[in-house]
Amino acid sequence: MTSPHPFAPAGRSLTRAEVDGDELQRELQAMVASARAVVGMDLAFLGHLDGPLLNLTHVDTDATDPVVRAGDTLRWVDSYCARLLSGAITPTVADVRRDPALSGLSITDDLGLRAYCGVPVLLPDGRLYGTLCAVSTSGPQSADAGQMASLRLIADLLALRLSAHVEAAEPRAARTAVVRRFLEGPGRSVVLQPIVELSTDVVVGYEALCRFDDHPGGAMPPDGVFVEAQELELGVDLELAALGTALSLLPSLSAELFLSVNVSPAALMDPRATTVLRAAPLARLVLELTEHDPVDDYPALLEVLEPLRALGMRLAVDDAGAGFASLRHISALRPDLVKLDISFVRDLGGDLVHQAAARSIADLSRAIGATTIAEGIETEAERAAVAELGVTLGQGYLLGRPLPPA
Repeated sequence: MTSPHPFAPAGRSLTRAEVDGDELQRELQAMVASARAVVGMDLAFLGHLDGPLLNLTHVDTDATDPVVRAGDTLRWVDSYCARLLSGAITPTVADVRRDPALSGLSITDDLGLRAYCGVPVLLPDGRLYGTLCAVSTSGPQSADAGQMASLRLIADLLALRLSAHVEAAEPRAARTAVVRRFLEGPGRSVVLQPIVELSTDVVVGYEALCRFDDHPGGAMPPDGVFVEAQELELGVDLELAALGTALSLLPSLSAELFLSVNVSPAALMDPRATTVLRAAPLARLVLELTEHDPVDDYPALLEVLEPLRALGMRLAVDDAGAGFASLRHISALRPDLVKLDISFVRDLGGDLVHQAAARSIADLSRAIGATTIAEGIETEAERAAVAELGVTLGQGYLLGRPLPPA
């Protein structure tokens, strides 16, 4: 029988059970209190992602009967934090009941939530520890850019303070076993999200997105799994395994549709990647080269790409504007498509700096003959804003959510 309350008593909680020292606990609690003071919301918490669960290790609130308490735990897939890290919501949501990704969640009504803001807590080695979040139950409320910058700084301080203890509590062998399980296949799957022509609503292709379900543990955030694999020197192996799974779906798509797959520069430089790609019908394939990692040797990368593009494969630069030296990246690679990062799409209506940056990326794309795709479109206003930039293709929850191939 399922409890009507979305939280249940905590199971294993890393920081409470495994981090020693009252002094450390006081420091962590003080930082969470500072986070709440900065954003001015009713409650703030530090959540640790432990497999399928988000353990609320530290909570700060003035409420005598708070909606959550330290020691509560939430299924990751039911949390706002999961949607934050997947890019489904912005870091601050002024009214959760008007957000399509949050309004339908049971936790929204069960806890009476009205506003949310959150940032990831990333350890110094890049691994995801969890999230630092705040919520309001008293009404819609927004955190401005300065408040969010302060929240990110506190999250960084928390990560630094926790890093040594987390490393000691998570033996490398156990972490490796989880990644190897995904590498071998069980728990790894692919979903497809449509890419749509904005003027006609016609689907022109699909992006393949990897998902990880650590059964019986439950779903795990894809970005966190890939970061963990990279830390364990299994990153390229996991990427290539995911690539093979995605390419196996191409024959089931209609002939006029393309399939877009994500590959990092490091994985593409591995000779195995070329072997896997050449076995696919390259004329129907778009390779999205992520921009989050720096490219150390553009000539070497182009040497790998040119024969594949000569056989019909198209190249896309993913997350343009969010990574390393966007304009140089686009200029050097001369991609066929440029994907405007979700952070620019969200801020086009009000942030003049983001508007200018997005316009420069769209203009550069046109100058080199590339097509721009806007990522993360969730509202008609965002759709209209990117169309004003001359963007012709888009994807996002407004246009279609990621779904299993079937």
